[in-house]
Amino acid sequence: MNVILEQLKIHTQNKPNDIALHIDDEIITYSQLNARITSAVESLQKYSLNPVVAINMKSPVQSIICYLALHRLHKVPMMMEGKWQSTIHRQLIEKYGIKDVIEDTGLMQSIDTPMFIDSMQLQHYPNLLHIGFTSGTTGLPKAYYRDEDSWLASFEVNEMLMLKNENAIAAPGPLSYSLTLYALLFALSSGRTFIGQTTFILKSYLINVVKYHHTKLLCFLFQR
Repeated sequence: MNVILEQLKIHTQNKPNDIALHIDDEIITYSQLNARITSAVESLQKYSLNPVVAINMKSPVQSIICYLALHRLHKVPMMMEGKWQSTIHRQLIEKYGIKDVIEDTGLMQSIDTPMFIDSMQLQHYPNLLHIGFTSGTTGLPKAYYRDEDSWLASFEVNEMLMLKNENAIAAPGPLSYSLTLYALLFALSSGRTFIGQTTFILKSYLINVVKYHHTKLLCFLFQR
């Protein structure tokens, strides 16, 4: 994710006090986001992490910080839905041989299971953004890949279709949804504000948007 990280670095330098994230009642500037990512990197680099690290957290803010911190460490995040039942988490960890999982309580490591993807395999996917999962409505969630090149190309098309002065991207769905994560990275790479929500409640979400971002033009992205 070299390009997106570099764009985020530029926005942090040029407009450190602009709002990067607004999730529920928490507002984080680009400078504050950078500081928290740096702190997470310092904590994670103490461990011997595998090429792929799962993120299984209920907090969207913490998930975002860990996601970006892992990319700074050249690891591939695997995004899991924190609200899934624990049995689903266990089944996925076993099925894909996930050895490192970042949870709300910290990093959980297992040395007993073989990793389903290794460094040699990752060489075939040099621009991998993350591994996500389907919703699992018809069975156990299935893994899929997303790469940076395809999303960067899509970001360029989005910019051509937008009015050029939208200052915020609103996507209240879970970060495990590809669309929400797409909206997040699009917002941060373009220097905008990402507006999210831990649990989607339309009324409170719109109240926050109107209260804090009424002077801005927004782009809303919803996924059912």
